Amino acid sequence: MGLSTSHLSFAEQHTRVLLDDIFGDILKANTTNNKCIPSSASGNFSFDFNFGPPYFNQRHIKEEKTLFLAEIKHEDPDSDRSWKIKIGKGGNIYSYVGALGEAMPPNTMPNSYMVDEVWQNVAVDTRLKNSAAGQYFIHQAGPGQNGPELQMPYAFSPTVAHFCSEIDRECRFASWGMVNPTPTKYRTKALFMTRYRDCGDGILEITALVHNFDNKDAADLDDYPVDHSISTNFNYMSFPWFGVNEQVYRDVLLRANYGDQAKTDWITQWPVQQFGSSSKGLSEFGGFTTMAEFRRHDSVVFPGLDQDPNIIPSFVIESRCETHRSVSLRFEAYHVRCRLHASSMLLDIVSSKRRCISCELTFTNSITNNSIDVLNVHAWSTGSGKNTFIFFAPNMQEDEPLQDYDGSFANEVADHVNGALTPNSEIQISWKDSGLHDDDNQCLVLIHGDGRIGATSGTDLFQHGSAGSFKRKYMVMNEIHRRSLLAGSSFGRRTYLLTGKGIESTKNQADNWVSNVVEDLIDIGEYPSTSIHLYMNKGMNFGVTHNAQPCLGTAVCSGYSTPTVEHGTEHGKLFTFPHFQISCGNRTYFGPDVYHFALSNKKEEQFSLVCDESDYSVRPALQLIGFFAEDDCSELENATYDETYHCGKWVACGYKCPVMESYLTQGNELHAVRCCSDTAKLGWTKNKNCDVWSASRLSGEKCFDSAYDAAKQICEANDARLCTKDEVENLCTRRSGCGHDREQVWVFS
Repeated sequence: MGLSTSHLSFAEQHTRVLLDDIFGDILKANTTNNKCIPSSASGNFSFDFNFGPPYFNQRHIKEEKTLFLAEIKHEDPDSDRSWKIKIGKGGNIYSYVGALGEAMPPNTMPNSYMVDEVWQNVAVDTRLKNSAAGQYFIHQAGPGQNGPELQMPYAFSPTVAHFCSEIDRECRFASWGMVNPTPTKYRTKALFMTRYRDCGDGILEITALVHNFDNKDAADLDDYPVDHSISTNFNYMSFPWFGVNEQVYRDVLLRANYGDQAKTDWITQWPVQQFGSSSKGLSEFGGFTTMAEFRRHDSVVFPGLDQDPNIIPSFVIESRCETHRSVSLRFEAYHVRCRLHASSMLLDIVSSKRRCISCELTFTNSITNNSIDVLNVHAWSTGSGKNTFIFFAPNMQEDEPLQDYDGSFANEVADHVNGALTPNSEIQISWKDSGLHDDDNQCLVLIHGDGRIGATSGTDLFQHGSAGSFKRKYMVMNEIHRRSLLAGSSFGRRTYLLTGKGIESTKNQADNWVSNVVEDLIDIGEYPSTSIHLYMNKGMNFGVTHNAQPCLGTAVCSGYSTPTVEHGTEHGKLFTFPHFQISCGNRTYFGPDVYHFALSNKKEEQFSLVCDESDYSVRPALQLIGFFAEDDCSELENATYDETYHCGKWVACGYKCPVMESYLTQGNELHAVRCCSDTAKLGWTKNKNCDVWSASRLSGEKCFDSAYDAAKQICEANDARLCTKDEVENLCTRRSGCGHDREQVWVFS
């Protein structure tokens, strides 16, 4: 798909080039089977870079403000297909709002706010992960934060480039990934790129890529405490790692393999398995995974078990239930414990499982038929003999998680339970709701492909299941891809996220999109590339041009928009690496060393996002400029990138001038204004063998000398444009008034 750039400043166009070329040809190709055509998509698309309500969590507005980068929204004629996502600094999704409201888990992990239980991509070098230097998980979202220096403001992976387009109905983001947790002895060299595109009909296209820009010979590794003689290899990637709130989407259904679809539509179980209990190859099922609101289950196993025991356990209340402070604080919800009568039939299988985390149940008194709703069972039975207890949390309609234990309210909770469950009664246990008909289920579908069509060579696994935590409410999805991703290479995937109503309806829709999933391994030198040239003025500012565009100032160095290898150098080939403008407060640096301002501690651990030892709240800001050989641009190390840097504007002789040659000059100089039109205009001049009409008497027969931007505006106000350099040099505008034939006129080039 072509990029719409005509309305953008050059700095914006430069960002688009960087975030277009890097995806290679396969991931962004508008192939014949590509069903995503934004220009004909349903509904409305919008984006916003301003942070505001509604917030993800009222208790963490300050943290979310630090995290927030953009909001992207699709409003569909069918409200079941509308969605809204919020993007964090790492370019990852941290909020997904559909017809059921917020789908993402509540993010309650200490020191890991919005860096784990979000939609993100993760890269791992298993050799380093298993070394003595500590864990090595590169998170797109950001690092878990173990040091007090990192607590506020929270640190998230920094954005290095981004843009959005309403015309193309898309947004693109790039970030520098962080090793989790931080501080760490490792230095991470991973760039994450993500494109979100609105395909309409509830479908969001997500194209994600990770680039390994490790350089084991880089100068910034001279003081690196970890052995870097072997290049980093991203050989285990979670693309993506994410999850949903298991109280919003309770069922997980894997599309049956093609050969099995005549017999069954789904591979599924209820209740959903615990995360980590099993995995399945992508090639073992049919290309997508559906998260459904809450299906109606004809047969329901005992809550918390993978299968029904031969005899259903019984729970007989011995005495009044009582509050329990420590368990309540642990789960952030008021819990009680009830002593169980010796007549209770407690099976070993129950004791071995012990709990039903985040299960929404109903407990009914076998004698009175009074009932209470339950949110969580911490333990079906714990202890022995006369000291055997059941621990659970009744649903008290609390809006916020428990923070400060209120003894008086805890007693009210116990009274509520004792009003329903009385001594000598048996607790009859059932699921709170019987579920919805399949057609009434709101669904969220991850279309990840079948590991065959459009796939590269390697091992692809899919894991899912409950995290088993009442507080986290996290239904985990982990798509694992094992590849060998060495320095200079990138791995990327184009997948789809579908929201809509009806399990059958969304299944049929997703079936048609599986073949559109594609992935690519891009080696260095295989990327499409645009040449980039850096120019510096006397004020130590520098700017960027593309291809062979000339520029005022001193040419310093040249590079590319993507990783490139040049042959014929002293060592046979020269690699290019990403270079960044990095600022820390008032200090700036330009170059490839992302750790230039990073602090370290006595353990030689890096604080990648702490750059000012006098103020730990200052975070470095990074901007990707391009890919250059490591030492080629060293002259610019202390220079500052200026997005408004003027490479100059062209002027050309109207016909016969003292200086006949066209030349570049500063855009704020005053020069003659002559305009051109591609259609005939009354009173305008059309010269022989030319296709344009030109005029110099404009806006009420006035003659103008102005700066470049004003000249453009004058032409536009006269329903025309600046003449091109070729049109003026080919004499197509001569003799069009105001004596400008003897003067330099502004031209577009």
